[in-house]
Amino acid sequence: MRRFLIDAHHLGMGQTGNETWTRNMITATKDLGAHDEMEFAVAGEGREIIRRLTDAPAHLVSSSSARRLVVDLPSLIRATGCRAVLATYTAPLTRCPSVVAVHDVSPWHREAREWLPRATRARHRATVGISARRAHTLIVPSEATRADLVDRLGTAAERVAVAPCAVDLELGRLLAATPARPADGCLRVLAVGTIVPRKNLVMLARATRAARDAGVPVKLRLVGPVPPAGRPLVTEIEALLGPDVESVGYVTDAQLAVEYRSTDVVCFPSLFEGFGMPIVEAMAAGVPVVVSDATASREVIGDAALVCGAHDPRAWREALVRLWQDPVLRQRLSADGLRRAAGFSWHESAKIVLHALDAAAGRRRGY
Repeated sequence: MRRFLIDAHHLGMGQTGNETWTRNMITATKDLGAHDEMEFAVAGEGREIIRRLTDAPAHLVSSSSARRLVVDLPSLIRATGCRAVLATYTAPLTRCPSVVAVHDVSPWHREAREWLPRATRARHRATVGISARRAHTLIVPSEATRADLVDRLGTAAERVAVAPCAVDLELGRLLAATPARPADGCLRVLAVGTIVPRKNLVMLARATRAARDAGVPVKLRLVGPVPPAGRPLVTEIEALLGPDVESVGYVTDAQLAVEYRSTDVVCFPSLFEGFGMPIVEAMAAGVPVVVSDATASREVIGDAALVCGAHDPRAWREALVRLWQDPVLRQRLSADGLRRAAGFSWHESAKIVLHALDAAAGRRRGY
């Protein structure tokens, strides 16, 4: 009998961070020999993706959250006799013990009013809050998120396990195979992620303009999807920087590898992050990184990047000027970042997830 049902509906849905976590967790648990105990639930295009990742049974469920959580997954659990289920953010409506991955708890932060509609915040607070109370174990990517769960949801610390993210396995292979593009006489600044208010990119654009006004030949490149909430931001950034900014939208993994290997610095000025995958990706590419001092970013970088205040464009301008003027600093940050990125492992995090599933199912696993 299969022991675990894995809700992998994110595959093929274009939800960048969630999909990356799900895809790499599937690959890592397969490498650890766990797929003979697993069945997967996928939606839409996810069926073709899951076939490339594993030969474990895969079941089609609705892309509608309500239908999936209330009808499809509970029915699958009854039909398969699975003893524990792994879900992301929200567990299905069932008595089957659950392990729930919570990548961040931003809806509980007052500042989230600036980037999340009230209805979205209320819905996430309700569904994730209930799941957090009912779950056997919560999986989070950072100690910062663990502290958030304990502080804001009252979750017992012993029910929260930290399993950090790492570089997407396919992206890592592409980075290794992609040559660096030679410098072209300007400071190439890259920001990666969905363009939404919490990414704080208008502040970065102001800092970039100030660095340009200080004599630094600088170009800013924005890589990531632009949802409706991001379109006014792109317009404002283009007004600030004119021809010195380009927003290229969503890119494939191969294109993302080229972006990382074609830049001089990656900036991550986000106001809130549960982890921040682009930080580790940039370090793995050997690119110097500058992050904000908000939430998990400092935890992720260790001492391998520059840190600036999330609301301090002057500090970001000074960081860009330093990086333009100091090649030794760039080389040091590149080497430190490579070492830091190598310390993150999907396999180690998958072991933590499997231990949590085993505990939920009433079994111990040894490695």
